[in-house]
Amino acid sequence: MELVKVNQNKVFADSRIIADTFGKAHRNVMRDIESLIENLNENNAQNITLLFSKKKFINEINREYFYYEMNRDGFSLLVMGFTGKKAFQWKIKFIEAFNLMEKTLLNKNNEEWLTTREQGKLIRRNETDTIQEFTDYAITQGSKSAQFYYKHYTNARI
Repeated sequence: MELVKVNQNKVFADSRIIADTFGKAHRNVMRDIESLIENLNENNAQNITLLFSKKKFINEINREYFYYEMNRDGFSLLVMGFTGKKAFQWKIKFIEAFNLMEKTLLNKNNEEWLTTREQGKLIRRNETDTIQEFTDYAITQGSKSAQFYYKHYTNARI
């Protein structure tokens, strides 16, 4: 399970995953977040929307539910009150996940990383072009399964 995610170059945690990993009912985590938001509003805190963002999802039986995405600071405010040995271990794992994801994002802006990525794209493009040429040749030679070559080659690389 991925503890934190990235969206538009921002790292965030999901209230559903927090509820699950900390062994809490999601409705209680939502209540705690909404209480934090209310307290932040009362204290005229700036940028609440950077801390917590309410989102909607539709479940498998077409019912609408809400959850929150939160940045590192919002996560810290929320779990500050969670206690116990298990809670402590999960806090550490989430902090490590935030650190790793933020480091990964920073590296993506690194010139060396960008150069390596572009080289990888060129290599992959050459590879797929070669497979396409081979597939086209196999078809002209009467192959009945040439359309599967790319899939089989890709699966063999894993």
